[in-house]
Amino acid sequence: MVRLSIGDRPDVILYTADRYIREEASQLSGLVWMSTALLGLSMLIALLGIVNTLALSVLERTREVGLLRAIGMRRRKVRAMVRIESVLIAVVGGVLGIGVGAMIGAMFQHAVLGQPIRETALPWPSIGGLLLAMAVAGVLAAEWPAHNAARTDVLTAIGTP
Repeated sequence: MVRLSIGDRPDVILYTADRYIREEASQLSGLVWMSTALLGLSMLIALLGIVNTLALSVLERTREVGLLRAIGMRRRKVRAMVRIESVLIAVVGGVLGIGVGAMIGAMFQHAVLGQPIRETALPWPSIGGLLLAMAVAGVLAAEWPAHNAARTDVLTAIGTP
């Protein structure tokens, strides 16, 4: 970096090409980290939403769970049923979110470049990792509602209106 003092303009800075690229990349890196933090926060909010949805689902399906348990379903299977529902909710939400995000990214690319989009590059390993993380998060979010569903007393559940 070379500082030039040109008359009244001491704020003019002359960069080499490599230095300019590093400066711009560092600013973009901060934006990527901020976006990643917001993604983590949105996943936390989504997990709370999944827990809430499953808890209400288990509460509303008390009679169904009681009948399933009365005809021989084990507690482990009830927990598995709730976990699978949670994983489906998380993964379908993730696939829809990734699809919408890719479309919005393509629209921004089109708007910035002002030309048709001929090719896109999606980070498939990252997308696969995020989908796997969403599935694991779905399993973790289902633990409390699944535990409550499995602990439901059969006779009380059947008698629930």
